[in-house]
Amino acid sequence: MQDLTIKASIPELIAKRGMALDKIDRAINDLKDALLLANDACIGGKQNASSSLVDAIRDQVRFGRVEYDAEKIRIALDRSMWCSFVVNTPLWSLMDTKARKQFDQDMAGIPPEATEENLRATMSLYFADAGKIFQRSLIETFRSLPNEYASNNAFKLDKKIILGHIQDKMGYFSQYADDRIRDLDRVFWVLDGKEYPADYNAGLPGVLRDAVCRARGNFTAGAGTCETDYFSVRFFKNGNAHATFKRPDLVLKANRMIAEHYGETLPGDTGRSEPEPTRDDLDDNYFPTPDAVIEQMLDEAEIEDDMHILEPSAGDGRIIRAVKSRWPDIDVRGYEIDPKRAHNAGVRCFDFMQVFPEPNYDRVIMNPPFSHGRWYKHVLHAYKLLKPGGRLVAIVPNGAINKKYQEEWKVMMRRFVNEIPLPKGTFKDSGTMIETKILVMVK
Repeated sequence: MQDLTIKASIPELIAKRGMALDKIDRAINDLKDALLLANDACIGGKQNASSSLVDAIRDQVRFGRVEYDAEKIRIALDRSMWCSFVVNTPLWSLMDTKARKQFDQDMAGIPPEATEENLRATMSLYFADAGKIFQRSLIETFRSLPNEYASNNAFKLDKKIILGHIQDKMGYFSQYADDRIRDLDRVFWVLDGKEYPADYNAGLPGVLRDAVCRARGNFTAGAGTCETDYFSVRFFKNGNAHATFKRPDLVLKANRMIAEHYGETLPGDTGRSEPEPTRDDLDDNYFPTPDAVIEQMLDEAEIEDDMHILEPSAGDGRIIRAVKSRWPDIDVRGYEIDPKRAHNAGVRCFDFMQVFPEPNYDRVIMNPPFSHGRWYKHVLHAYKLLKPGGRLVAIVPNGAINKKYQEEWKVMMRRFVNEIPLPKGTFKDSGTMIETKILVMVK
């Protein structure tokens, strides 16, 4: 007969049961208190900390085993704290969609420990840089609008913009358009001194989405109008919408920030609409690039459709036109100091050397002015405007570099890719017999 003897005494088992229930009860109550404290440690009073901690705890209590990892718990709580310090403060409304997504990606990694020293230092830095954060997000929002949609001028908003592809053929509002419209709307809220609402149904995107929904037919796109404090919008069955600005004062503010970013001066701010030429700019020094050389340069540039291209000294625009002929939809920006040539090229009349060197471009294709050492000054300045991994293709003469710039040139040439000597007389028809070459570098 099977031995049914219980090796432990019944009173001992009952005692352990009671102790287990007591410890679980205390642990659950302690956990409740811990989650409340975690929420209190995050700005905004939301449940982000609780959900993150619960997920982390759940991962450590499985299949009857407890494998406690204090670092995983720390990461979950600190990630929630860092997010709350940005998301639930005015900083979040200053950031565009791209910046927010980048922040989310950064937080997906291992955050620094949320100590008083780290939090104070980081947030002080963020708030001290708040103006620049907003300016960068404004520029990113502005750059996301195709040139023809922004205005007739490549560096300023005008009276209205065209918002492309806000609805599909069946009349459904575009999720992609939602982010673009939200960023544009957010700019005007912030310029007006208001914090942009977190509610996705607020502001221009919500109003426009509702209007598009009401105008939608039987699985077909509709047309209609809607308004907010900042925009008057007409949308059409082809999917586009015309947004007219209702606050010229805020448009002026935005344009001043755009102008500041690009090193521009708005007419009326200083009394000048064009830069004052330096001594070196008084000689013409204009030698158009032959078509055959341009084709060589474009081959070396290795351009792709979604890139941002810069032509620093555009002349009459022949390099830009060649780029657009190969890649019709690509984003190409240019500068030219001569007003007549700038007009013919369709670029900004401005001294490229006065442009703030922010790395915004994937490719730079250039034929700089040669006299007085301007060619290496222009190339060095253009190199600073390249994104990491970007590529610069330049026409340069076979000349010496001033001692003052030799070290900077050497540093840049560490990323040298190719050098193509051009035949003598290449620029003869352009007005010079100077010997030149194509120089290719990456960053």
